[in-house]
Amino acid sequence: MASLDLQPDIRLMLIQAGVFVSNFFIVKHFLVSPYLALKKARAEETEDASAQAHSFLKDADALEKRIEASLMTAFAAAKIVREKASKKAQQDCKKIISEAKRRSDEHVVQVTKEIHLSLKQERQKIALEASLLSGFLSSCLIPKEE
Repeated sequence: MASLDLQPDIRLMLIQAGVFVSNFFIVKHFLVSPYLALKKARAEETEDASAQAHSFLKDADALEKRIEASLMTAFAAAKIVREKASKKAQQDCKKIISEAKRRSDEHVVQVTKEIHLSLKQERQKIALEASLLSGFLSSCLIPKEE
Protein backbone atom coordinates (compact mmCIF):
# COMPACT_ATOMS: atom_id res chain seq x y z
CA MET A 1 0.00 0.00 0.00
CA ALA A 2 1.20 3.42 -0.83
CA SER A 3 1.89 5.84 1.84
CA LEU A 4 0.19 9.19 2.02
CA ASP A 5 2.80 11.86 1.42
CA LEU A 6 1.57 15.38 2.18
CA GLN A 7 4.76 17.13 1.21
CA PRO A 8 4.25 19.52 -1.74
CA ASP A 9 6.28 18.82 -4.85
CA ILE A 10 7.14 22.20 -6.35
CA ARG A 11 8.15 20.81 -9.69
CA LEU A 12 4.85 18.96 -10.11
CA MET A 13 2.93 22.04 -8.98
CA LEU A 14 4.69 24.20 -11.58
CA ILE A 15 3.93 21.67 -14.34
CA GLN A 16 0.26 21.55 -13.33
CA ALA A 17 0.11 25.34 -13.20
CA GLY A 18 1.65 25.48 -16.70
CA VAL A 19 -0.88 22.92 -18.02
CA PHE A 20 -3.72 24.91 -16.39
CA VAL A 21 -2.56 28.24 -17.86
CA SER A 22 -2.02 26.71 -21.32
CA ASN A 23 -5.46 25.02 -21.20
CA PHE A 24 -7.01 28.27 -19.99
CA PHE A 25 -5.61 30.26 -22.93
CA ILE A 26 -6.44 27.52 -25.48
CA VAL A 27 -10.05 27.19 -24.27
CA LYS A 28 -10.40 30.96 -24.07
CA HIS A 29 -8.95 31.50 -27.56
CA PHE A 30 -10.74 28.64 -29.39
CA LEU A 31 -14.04 28.31 -27.52
CA VAL A 32 -14.97 31.21 -25.24
CA SER A 33 -13.84 34.16 -27.39
CA PRO A 34 -15.55 32.95 -30.62
CA TYR A 35 -18.71 32.13 -28.66
CA LEU A 36 -18.80 35.57 -27.04
CA ALA A 37 -18.11 37.26 -30.40
CA LEU A 38 -20.98 35.34 -32.04
CA LYS A 39 -23.27 36.11 -29.13
CA LYS A 40 -22.42 39.82 -29.36
CA ALA A 41 -22.93 39.89 -33.15
CA ARG A 42 -26.25 38.09 -32.83
CA ALA A 43 -27.38 40.54 -30.14
CA GLU A 44 -26.38 43.49 -32.35
CA GLU A 45 -28.21 42.01 -35.36
CA THR A 46 -31.29 41.37 -33.25
CA GLU A 47 -31.24 44.90 -31.87
CA ASP A 48 -30.73 46.36 -35.36
CA ALA A 49 -33.53 44.20 -36.76
CA SER A 50 -35.76 45.13 -33.85
CA ALA A 51 -35.08 48.83 -34.36
CA GLN A 52 -35.67 48.45 -38.09
CA ALA A 53 -38.92 46.55 -37.41
CA HIS A 54 -40.10 49.34 -35.09
CA SER A 55 -39.20 51.86 -37.77
CA PHE A 56 -41.15 49.87 -40.36
CA LEU A 57 -44.14 49.67 -38.01
CA LYS A 58 -44.10 53.43 -37.49
CA ASP A 59 -43.81 54.01 -41.24
CA ALA A 60 -46.66 51.55 -41.87
CA ASP A 61 -48.87 53.29 -39.30
CA ALA A 62 -48.14 56.68 -40.83
CA LEU A 63 -48.82 55.32 -44.32
CA GLU A 64 -52.06 53.69 -43.15
CA LYS A 65 -53.21 57.01 -41.65
CA ARG A 66 -52.38 58.85 -44.90
CA ILE A 67 -54.25 56.24 -46.93
CA GLU A 68 -57.27 56.48 -44.62
CA ALA A 69 -57.21 60.27 -44.90
CA SER A 70 -56.98 60.02 -48.69
CA LEU A 71 -59.85 57.54 -48.76
CA MET A 72 -62.00 59.78 -46.58
CA THR A 73 -61.26 62.72 -48.86
CA ALA A 74 -62.07 60.63 -51.93
CA PHE A 75 -65.30 59.35 -50.34
CA ALA A 76 -66.33 62.92 -49.46
CA ALA A 77 -65.56 64.10 -53.00
CA ALA A 78 -67.48 61.14 -54.46
CA LYS A 79 -70.43 61.93 -52.21
CA ILE A 80 -70.47 65.54 -53.40
CA VAL A 81 -70.26 64.45 -57.05
CA ARG A 82 -73.03 61.89 -56.50
CA GLU A 83 -75.26 64.49 -54.83
CA LYS A 84 -74.65 66.98 -57.66
CA ALA A 85 -75.42 64.31 -60.26
CA SER A 86 -78.57 63.34 -58.37
CA LYS A 87 -79.77 66.95 -58.21
CA LYS A 88 -79.05 67.45 -61.90
CA ALA A 89 -80.86 64.23 -62.76
CA GLN A 90 -83.88 65.30 -60.70
CA GLN A 91 -83.92 68.70 -62.40
CA ASP A 92 -83.60 67.09 -65.83
CA CYS A 93 -86.38 64.67 -64.92
CA LYS A 94 -88.66 67.55 -63.92
CA LYS A 95 -87.84 69.39 -67.15
CA ILE A 96 -88.50 66.32 -69.26
CA ILE A 97 -91.79 65.60 -67.49
CA SER A 98 -92.99 69.20 -67.77
CA GLU A 99 -92.00 69.31 -71.46
CA ALA A 100 -93.81 66.02 -72.10
CA LYS A 101 -96.90 67.30 -70.26
CA ARG A 102 -96.84 70.51 -72.28
CA ARG A 103 -96.52 68.59 -75.56
CA SER A 104 -99.23 66.19 -74.48
CA ASP A 105 -101.58 69.06 -73.63
CA GLU A 106 -100.86 70.71 -76.98
CA HIS A 107 -101.49 67.43 -78.78
CA VAL A 108 -104.78 66.90 -76.89
CA VAL A 109 -105.89 70.42 -77.83
CA GLN A 110 -104.95 69.85 -81.48
CA VAL A 111 -106.72 66.48 -81.63
CA THR A 112 -109.79 67.99 -79.96
CA LYS A 113 -109.86 70.76 -82.58
CA GLU A 114 -109.50 68.20 -85.36
CA ILE A 115 -112.33 66.13 -83.90
CA HIS A 116 -114.60 69.19 -83.64
CA LEU A 117 -113.75 70.16 -87.22
CA SER A 118 -114.40 66.62 -88.42
CA LEU A 119 -117.66 66.55 -86.49
CA LYS A 120 -118.74 69.86 -88.02
CA GLN A 121 -117.94 68.58 -91.51
CA GLU A 122 -119.84 65.35 -90.84
CA ARG A 123 -122.84 67.33 -89.57
CA GLN A 124 -122.79 69.40 -92.75
CA LYS A 125 -122.70 66.19 -94.78
CA ILE A 126 -125.63 64.84 -92.74
CA ALA A 127 -127.66 67.99 -93.44
CA LEU A 128 -126.92 67.68 -97.16
CA GLU A 129 -127.73 63.97 -97.13
CA ALA A 130 -130.91 64.65 -95.14
CA SER A 131 -132.10 67.26 -97.69
CA LEU A 132 -131.29 64.90 -100.57
CA LEU A 133 -133.03 62.04 -98.79
CA SER A 134 -136.06 64.17 -97.98
CA GLY A 135 -136.23 65.26 -101.62
CA PHE A 136 -136.02 61.67 -102.76
CA LEU A 137 -138.62 60.49 -100.26
CA SER A 138 -140.95 63.31 -101.14
CA SER A 139 -140.60 62.55 -104.83
CA CYS A 140 -141.26 58.90 -104.15
CA LEU A 141 -144.23 59.47 -101.83
CA ILE A 142 -145.84 62.40 -103.50
CA PRO A 143 -146.61 61.78 -107.11
CA LYS A 144 -145.73 64.48 -109.53
CA GLU A 145 -148.53 66.43 -111.01
CA GLU A 146 -148.24 66.84 -114.59
